[in-house]
Amino acid sequence: MIFKKPLPSFHFKMNRVEKHNLFQFALQLKMDSIRNLFSSKLTRKGTLSLIDQGLVSATNFLTGVFVGRYCTKEEYGLYMLCFTIILYLIELQNRLLSIPYTYFWPRLKQSIKSKYTGSIYIHQFFLSINAILALLFIGPYITNLLGLEKLTPVLRTLAAVIFFVLVKEHLRKLLLAQLSMFRAFILDSCVAVLQIGGLLIILKLGMLSSTSTFFVMGLVSTIITLPLILTMRKSIVPSRNRVLPDLRRNWVYGKWLLFGSIFYFASTNLYHWILASSSGASATGILAACLSVIFLANPIVLGFANFVGPAAVHVLTENGIQALRAFIRKAVIFLTITMGLFSFAIFIFGETLLVSIYGEKYNGYGFMLAILMISFFIATVTSLYDLALCALGRADANFKFNLVALLTTISLGFWLVRHFGLIGAAYGILSSNALASIVRYFIYTRAIHAYHES
Repeated sequence: MIFKKPLPSFHFKMNRVEKHNLFQFALQLKMDSIRNLFSSKLTRKGTLSLIDQGLVSATNFLTGVFVGRYCTKEEYGLYMLCFTIILYLIELQNRLLSIPYTYFWPRLKQSIKSKYTGSIYIHQFFLSINAILALLFIGPYITNLLGLEKLTPVLRTLAAVIFFVLVKEHLRKLLLAQLSMFRAFILDSCVAVLQIGGLLIILKLGMLSSTSTFFVMGLVSTIITLPLILTMRKSIVPSRNRVLPDLRRNWVYGKWLLFGSIFYFASTNLYHWILASSSGASATGILAACLSVIFLANPIVLGFANFVGPAAVHVLTENGIQALRAFIRKAVIFLTITMGLFSFAIFIFGETLLVSIYGEKYNGYGFMLAILMISFFIATVTSLYDLALCALGRADANFKFNLVALLTTISLGFWLVRHFGLIGAAYGILSSNALASIVRYFIYTRAIHAYHES
């Protein structure tokens, strides 16, 4: 100890003015630390995260444009139905593995981190194997049930490549969780160059289809992931004694996220399948084209989320609940302004952009674009509260507001699609996102208040 004698209790003798000045000084120090935290190191990593997500979103967007512009609406619809399966499996993987990893990894001792990472890779391996089996044996049954027999060969191709597609995405998420933004950027840059290059080749050869597109995705993922795993092998140390305990820990944290992801998938992507079964794959292609224009904002939205999610955990761990609250408030303001400007641009130029990208066959859907844009704006801004809740360990909250979205989809949304077709799907998506966002914000405010009191 520095002081051998107890310090005198001088603070009891302070008058009201002195106490107020001391409080203001302490508060200013705290706010300065928060400001420096938000504006220096994390901001640089956040900027790189935005650039990285821009590459990912551009790659996915251009891949969809290739199929949508140079193939029929039906072929594009088949591609999007299978792509929703990829999105669902990635979401499942994120909720069960990547998000718990993001939450626990910064809190572990250095000697344990490599073993925990090794356990995560073993969990991911078995998850990918189960995905292959589901596509091979359950997929054909569902396609026959919905009357989408043309989807069966595309599903077979997806089953052949899905393992390395999921491994590649898993590697990327772990790098982001460790705030290794530059390595994630290199990974996604290589994927972008090889995937777009491969699509140009099969387009030149006249072989472009939904099936060949997924083949290129799988081939590129295989080429990229194998050498990357070799370079990361020192940080991946599987321990047989830790595989099951780490699985239980991830399950306790991620089970609500897992159930929530099932509801999230159903509430957002189920509309593609409802449209396909009632109006044909061409209707799904139209909805997908409209959403792809709106998803041009994904470089900002997803890139910012990739930064805010891990950063929120670090901010809470190092600086406490008030720092987290200030961090999320600034993040919400930034995303609200950015998405507001983007929404205005879509209202004015959305239909022109849709036709320019996909051709005249997609003309006349400007009003539908506007409805979907409002829905996307509401969902993206309030999604930051979901990331804050994950940092607080409130994974159960994800289950609750996604349950609200699912119930809205299978009741109001299903009725709207059956009676009004495409425009009904747009109104259904808006209803689901709006109600879920209200519940999300309410749970967030209560969680912050409860954490502060504890």
